Amino acid sequence: MIRIGTFNLNGFRSAERRGFWSWFARNELDVLCVQETRGPLDLPKSIRDWEFVERPNRFSGSAGVGMFIRPPFLPYNQPLVAVQKGRLMSIKVQGVSIHSLYAPSPYMGTHDKERIHFLEQIYQASEVWIQEPCILCGDFNVVSSMKDIHPSLLPQRRSFIHKEIAWMQRMKDLGWVDVWREMNPSVIAYSYWSHRHPQLRTENRGLRLDYQMVSPHLAKHMIATDMVGPELMISDHAPVVVDYDLPL
Repeated sequence: MIRIGTFNLNGFRSAERRGFWSWFARNELDVLCVQETRGPLDLPKSIRDWEFVERPNRFSGSAGVGMFIRPPFLPYNQPLVAVQKGRLMSIKVQGVSIHSLYAPSPYMGTHDKERIHFLEQIYQASEVWIQEPCILCGDFNVVSSMKDIHPSLLPQRRSFIHKEIAWMQRMKDLGWVDVWREMNPSVIAYSYWSHRHPQLRTENRGLRLDYQMVSPHLAKHMIATDMVGPELMISDHAPVVVDYDLPL
């Protein structure tokens, strides 16, 4: 079995202060994809037997993606601008490709054209990735359906939510499987609550923006998945953890 997690940390330093390493130790992960690293990291002695690989944003201190990896792996580069901007990195573990991605947020001054371009780049790349065993992990910054957004937040997202759902449907039409939703078809749960409005987290009014999506090769290997609720205060996002029936 292999346990893979994805977690937007909203900055390493902030996550460390809020108990990230304790959470990390408790969850017995084999691979953890992280987003919004925003700077270098000093690994504690307790996990020095792990590898940590990061792709920072070469143009600013924002964004940044990385992976903590326990088993042997092979890094490989993607010829996409998203890599240079700290929004995509890729490895292979036992013949399975794993991609950590962080899509631009619609609320961070990102022009819609840039955001659509990033998602289109990922879609086009995924047409190739899906041809082999592959897992896409990360903060996609899109909702997959109306189930994935609290109704009170719809007015803020109304101008682009249908584009998001349409993009995700295109991914599913290619054959990508949304692991958490596949295993929890009727559950209403969220992975993000705006830190600008703390009451949203208290009232569990959020969005599901964080995913693990797998190619059809791996759909039959999904064992269990967990998406921690708003009670975990390490970040403004919740981690998504999946167990796969795959050898290390």
